[in-house]
Amino acid sequence: MGQGNSQLTMYKCIARLSETDVLIDDNDFWVDLLTSGIPVSYPDIAAMMPCNEIRRMRLYHPASLASLLYKCTEQIHCFAESKLNIGGTKYSTKEASFKPLTLPDVSGRPVPQEVSVHTANRCLHIIRRLMPTVLEKTLVKVPDVANLVLDEKTGFPVSAKVPQNSPDAPQIKDEDISSYAAQFCYHVLENNLTLLGGTSVGASGAATSGVPSQPQAHKLPIESPLSTLIANGVVAMGFIPNLSMSSRQQYSDEPPAGNFKDSGIVPSLQWSAGISRNPGVPGTKRAPVISQRRHIVKTLHALLSGQLYCKDASTPDNIFKNSLVDSQVCPLVPTLVCSLINAIVNYTPYGTVAFSSHMVGEEEMLVFETAQLLCLLFDTTPFFSEEGVSPADLETQIFEKHSAWRVLLACGTKELKLILGGLRNLIVNRSYSKVTRTPYSQRALSRH
Repeated sequence: MGQGNSQLTMYKCIARLSETDVLIDDNDFWVDLLTSGIPVSYPDIAAMMPCNEIRRMRLYHPASLASLLYKCTEQIHCFAESKLNIGGTKYSTKEASFKPLTLPDVSGRPVPQEVSVHTANRCLHIIRRLMPTVLEKTLVKVPDVANLVLDEKTGFPVSAKVPQNSPDAPQIKDEDISSYAAQFCYHVLENNLTLLGGTSVGASGAATSGVPSQPQAHKLPIESPLSTLIANGVVAMGFIPNLSMSSRQQYSDEPPAGNFKDSGIVPSLQWSAGISRNPGVPGTKRAPVISQRRHIVKTLHALLSGQLYCKDASTPDNIFKNSLVDSQVCPLVPTLVCSLINAIVNYTPYGTVAFSSHMVGEEEMLVFETAQLLCLLFDTTPFFSEEGVSPADLETQIFEKHSAWRVLLACGTKELKLILGGLRNLIVNRSYSKVTRTPYSQRALSRH
């Protein structure tokens, strides 16, 4: 009953987002949506938020979608500020408008509530669900939207196209797509601007009366671009003690050794031993920690999913790319890159005892997903104006802004041997797993 009531409450809240404009100051609504009931998993969120509903929300009620993204980002940052310390300094976004949700006390006075891990994870799941659909219209031409089909489990586009007479086909018509909806990411994620009012849509998709026909511009109460705050919040969730980090790690302000001194890496926050990290410091293989790291990596995949809609090199790049490669925008990016590299390097698919290598949890899937994320990060070039910049200065500026490249180029001989050795273990695994006296006693990687 508890789980059913929790999902029913969430479903009603999500339905309201598609039917009317919900503002960020409607505290009771956000309490019901983000904190009510027991923890909700990502598959539950995906089932309650079909892609067509997200499209309809962006088309007819962009203020509701902007408020949802804002509140999820706000609660993630409030949670990170209460849990994360970077070298003895408390993590802070410097956004005064970010405040936890409130509940009334005995006298009816609103009291701020500490953001729970369940609320933070629910917000993380919602962002992961929204982003592949939110990003599609800035990179896909309007006539292509009617034939675009997203996988309901992953939220990413699939190659097969559903016939237009199929009940699963998108029902949004090209002529209904406003210029604002087509540029939602530009207005909301970059400039923090949304619209209030406009056309209201009922359950059948038809327009309803009683709502102002002319929408009014509205600015979100934040200084930094919303896209930057989303990226920073998701990355910060990857370094929360006892959640995505080992409880045995000791946090300190000790700078990285060797060539990594100026790279911006925080050694005490890395996921495991490896490059720029003391090999004596233990990591963790606890299933809840590995599972949480997978949630973070998958959400970062969703933020960078805009490239899936590109048709050629002239298509605009993803809006989150600067936030996820530039340490001046997201200070924890170098630490994240090191953690991703160490996750791949330290994974050993072999077992010391016959058949013991088959007893694996989610760590192998984490390795595959981090490898995909690293490919996206290393393949991303920061964007900035090239006017009046010589080719030599342009290369220098790109290097200074691209934290992932700086981390890799800072590696010395010892670190490079460690990286290449770890990659070699993964590449030759399928061949080595067959060279045994006992057939199938060594596990072969599920992917190559």
